[in-house]
Amino acid sequence: MPASRSPDMHLTILKRELLRRREKNRAYSARAFARQLGVHVSALSRILNGKQQMSIKAGISIVNKLDLPEPERREFLMSLGAQKLWLSIVGPLSR
Repeated sequence: MPASRSPDMHLTILKRELLRRREKNRAYSARAFARQLGVHVSALSRILNGKQQMSIKAGISIVNKLDLPEPERREFLMSLGAQKLWLSIVGPLSR
């Protein structure tokens, strides 16, 4: 996957992985995904909907639990770091 430099790429990767797992198993739920990632289902929902920022520590834990190729793992973490840097410069956006 080419580097996109998108500050939300980590969210795209998470959503894509959830969809991939649902395609393999139609009964696979967000609750099961959250359990496998070690996060509360409501926190996962808020993260996926852009209402909660993921900490870098949580991102590292999550990316280690996903079966991603190295380039995607790197892109996930770079995206998370870019988002944190961007928010520290411009401040949180009102939604």
